[in-house]
Amino acid sequence: ETDVESYDLNSRKGGGLFKRLTTKSVLYDGMIIQSKDGALWQRIITDGYVYPEYIGWIESTGNDKAFLTKLFTIAGSLGLNISFSAENRFTIIGITNIDRRIKKIDAKGAKFVFDTDGKVRNGGFTYTQTTGGHFENFDISYTDALRDYNVSGVKGESCGFWFESVNGVTVKNNKLNVTNAHGILVRMKNKAELDCVECYIADNVIDVHRLNPNDAKQGILFDVEDSQTTAMDAYWQANKTVYESSKARHRNHVVIRNIITGCRYGVCIYYGEDCIVEYNKVTDCIRGYVQQNKCRRNKFRFNEVYEFKSAAFLLNYNTTQSIIEYNYGRSTVVNGQAPLHISVQGEDNICRFNTFDIESPEGAAWWMYCGIACSNNTFYKNVFRGKVKRAAVMVESAWTNNEDAIGSYGSQKSGSTYIIKPTWGVGNTSGTVVQDNE
Repeated sequence: ETDVESYDLNSRKGGGLFKRLTTKSVLYDGMIIQSKDGALWQRIITDGYVYPEYIGWIESTGNDKAFLTKLFTIAGSLGLNISFSAENRFTIIGITNIDRRIKKIDAKGAKFVFDTDGKVRNGGFTYTQTTGGHFENFDISYTDALRDYNVSGVKGESCGFWFESVNGVTVKNNKLNVTNAHGILVRMKNKAELDCVECYIADNVIDVHRLNPNDAKQGILFDVEDSQTTAMDAYWQANKTVYESSKARHRNHVVIRNIITGCRYGVCIYYGEDCIVEYNKVTDCIRGYVQQNKCRRNKFRFNEVYEFKSAAFLLNYNTTQSIIEYNYGRSTVVNGQAPLHISVQGEDNICRFNTFDIESPEGAAWWMYCGIACSNNTFYKNVFRGKVKRAAVMVESAWTNNEDAIGSYGSQKSGSTYIIKPTWGVGNTSGTVVQDNE
């Protein structure tokens, strides 16, 4: 071993101890270097981490995407993890990929600010096609310039973190402050038909700034790469069945103790089974917690949701065997759907021991809703306080759109026109149990 800190080649690369290599190797800036006599030297790593200073990091006022890409590539190539520090601050233009060979990054509070050059309108980190991966203590934000550029109407899908075709990824203790973007997206590839399993998403603080109230930007989203999953209403209307994207499923994910603000949906799962969502807090949303498209056996418990405008918990499009229990919600702005809302082929779901305080002037449309084509769902010992517009409980087999059916989901107007067509919402609902609710 020899100390080469004084070498000009290494003067801005963190110093440290290097050992001489006896075999040929590719040079990696700051990690495997060549001295003036032609010898190769490899940095001695004792803790398993690469630090940005090792490869020449100096804070700049420009775009740091190229530097981060190099850092990720070097760490992945050498089988090392990465550690930043709270003093590190990076400005990045464009979505940046994390090398899938990296298994852990501890950002230690480092700041990653995504910006635009007037052409790029997306931001965030991607990590794809791998098993494992641990990401913690990132501070991710978007600049006002990127926010303003996104509002111009051209859609681009951005995220704080975007994971695709992954298993066993851990995402915890991160701060994500994003605009017109999902906080955390976990996506399955449609055609691959490979399950996405056992991701652990915990203790993140996610603030999603939607520039339009109807922007479909979620706090934490598990979905599949298929545009049809976001057009389920039209598919049901045409086919009277729930669309099957692929045989792949999101399985055994855990979403726990996250704080989410300003999104369309707080936590949303498509095609998910045996997932646990608990002890999360969602504020200022359209819907709090959503399951759609053949979800089954998921457990949502001990969660909180505040200032929701529609359903606090939505179980939609053939969600089955899920348990919604011991949750709490309060809203001064709700005026749509039911706090507990099961619709379109929901089967064998249980909603129990939940409490809701509805403090809006209009009130919720219903306390509990079940229909259409639903079977064997149970509402047990839930507590509701406040105002309801249509009916405390609504169970129906058809969405009826006329003045005589003001309790029906179908009795909704946009101006003088009914939104729901009679031929859309028809399907027998049976076996609903409503017991000991207050």
